[in-house]
Amino acid sequence: MKRIVKFLAVVCLFAPSLFGANAVSRATASEIGQVIHASGNALFFDKYKNERRLLWTVTCRVPMEGCIARGQNILVWVDGELQPRLTSALAPGGRIFLINGNKKKELPLVLSRPLDDETVRNLSRNGVELIIEERQIITQRSRTHGIDSIVSYLRWLKSNEARLSKDARLWQKDDGLFLGRSNASPLERFRIAAFQRGDNPELLVPVDKPQIQFAISGQKYN
Repeated sequence: MKRIVKFLAVVCLFAPSLFGANAVSRATASEIGQVIHASGNALFFDKYKNERRLLWTVTCRVPMEGCIARGQNILVWVDGELQPRLTSALAPGGRIFLINGNKKKELPLVLSRPLDDETVRNLSRNGVELIIEERQIITQRSRTHGIDSIVSYLRWLKSNEARLSKDARLWQKDDGLFLGRSNASPLERFRIAAFQRGDNPELLVPVDKPQIQFAISGQKYN
């Protein structure tokens, strides 16, 4: 077990090099950090003292599409209606519980229905675990800390803004310019995405506005 913990710590520590030069690493105020590759593949970890402990691994079938998150014995994905779903191995007759310290709450529908906001918040707390019991014997434990970040990230990957940007590193959960929560117009959102990519200002015109492009081109010769 000690060797496994050390291995995961090393994986998180050197994740940028594992993902390549096009990965970006950051940690949020909630102590959940991410290493995100442009393709959508990502590692989510928590910071404990001087260590990083791996929580979730996001993989995409193709760049930024078909993405799922793998945790400890559990899978998380977002369906076509952007509702988060949870999958785990539950034998017939098994029961699944949320454990938080000395508190224990059964979640009989957590694997058969979308996760509501309250459940996501409860599962996201540090120290919370999902356990599966069979005949009153614990057969599986799964840490769920940071699942709120996973849900936010997977939802964003399905957004029009993500498809426009073509770069998962632009995801900003708590950024005021997070495109999925912005009240900006489509053109303003286009400009925000392009600005974050560092595009040339001349390229900030949608293809359905050619008259603007002609005006910009004309200004070069004035």
